[in-house]
Amino acid sequence: MSRIFATSIVARHSIAENSVEVVFDRPPGFEYRSGQYIQLGLRSLLHRDAKGPSRVLSVSTSPHDTATVAVAFRESDSGFKRTLRQLAPGSEVLIEGPHGFYTLPRELTRPLVLVAGGIGVVPYVSMLRYLTEWGIRIPVPMTLLYANGTIERAAYLDELRKTATRAPGFVLRHRIGLIDRNFLERNVHDPRGCAWHVSGPPAMVCHVRNLLFHLRVDEARICYEEFSGY
Repeated sequence: MSRIFATSIVARHSIAENSVEVVFDRPPGFEYRSGQYIQLGLRSLLHRDAKGPSRVLSVSTSPHDTATVAVAFRESDSGFKRTLRQLAPGSEVLIEGPHGFYTLPRELTRPLVLVAGGIGVVPYVSMLRYLTEWGIRIPVPMTLLYANGTIERAAYLDELRKTATRAPGFVLRHRIGLIDRNFLERNVHDPRGCAWHVSGPPAMVCHVRNLLFHLRVDEARICYEEFSGY
């Protein structure tokens, strides 16, 4: 159930070129599932922003983390993001949520393919942290197909590579450039037998959904979430 919580900034980390993770104290009573998002509100803005003092952001931490909750985003010139980058540790913010249904299926019965474009990888980072931090066995083969414009802009890539080396059942395939049909077919041998999650910029999500349509993947097996950016 969605609620509003007051909390404060703990830290900020660079996770790639032009990408930041902001960490907050996890408020008592704030419960969420990996893949969900929050509405993050600032008490006031240091820079003007026509869209106001709040934004929707995906959570990157695992629900197992009882001390902190974090979000990640691409940097931009928006007044909201500029303010969030400049606020000192200890500054109070508001968390409203959680929201969204872009989560791991409660019962995984078929191989799962996660497709990420750019910062769309954030919900998958939360999912993988949840599965691996307590040594939970990944119950089905899981493949992450991850694309970025440059290697420098690949958020969490080092962490994901380490996860792939220590988590049986998880495979990472990263590329620079557009995800195309050849990349899908080379890395997923039975597309119609898999469940699919697709997340990233709207144009990328639309492109991948069209590829899956041409590969005759049942639409009911495709979940997707668009990261429009602001």
